[in-house]
Amino acid sequence: MEGIVEKIGVFGVVLLALAVLIGVGFGVFSIAKNTANEGVVGVQDALGAMNESVFNDYDQKTLSGTQVVSAYNTMNGKPVAIIVKTCKGEWVNYNALITPFTSTSPRQLGAPFQSMSKDALSKQYSVTASFFDKSSAGIELAHVMSDGGGDVSKKVVLYNNVTTDMTKNGNQNYVTSTAKFSSYLIKDAGDTIIGIVFIQQGKHTLGT
Repeated sequence: MEGIVEKIGVFGVVLLALAVLIGVGFGVFSIAKNTANEGVVGVQDALGAMNESVFNDYDQKTLSGTQVVSAYNTMNGKPVAIIVKTCKGEWVNYNALITPFTSTSPRQLGAPFQSMSKDALSKQYSVTASFFDKSSAGIELAHVMSDGGGDVSKKVVLYNNVTTDMTKNGNQNYVTSTAKFSSYLIKDAGDTIIGIVFIQQGKHTLGT
């Protein structure tokens, strides 16, 4: 009889030990899960802060031609339009394309860009951040549906990655490394930054 009682006691201790181990295990798992979730949120916050910082570098700043080319390289492949207007050149849309634009040439951008006169561009007096803000109706990233239909979940942004105009010396759209450019952010109707405009400072010979 004593042996049976002893065995029952040992069995009870084992069960108690298992219960403690399981409790500790769940506690560790819970802590690890919370830590992992906090880590993910932290990474997301860091990425958001980094993106904001990148765009802040181009929000109503004066930059060199070298920095303009660097901006294209930084944004290359990302859904961000790079719009460049040199003094002698046209409006050129690099990287992600925005609407409205003429499909046969990404240079020929529509409103509000073409509505800016040579005088306004040269003096920069009517060029403000709000000009490229969401108040400019119809500005959005150009896209097609990958399935050829109307499924908006399959949007594919259109890109222009031909940078010959920007980098070829002697071209009217050539970005001289020492030239100075004023930069502005482009926002769509949803207040999302979809591009950066770079306008060369100086006398413009092309425009309306």
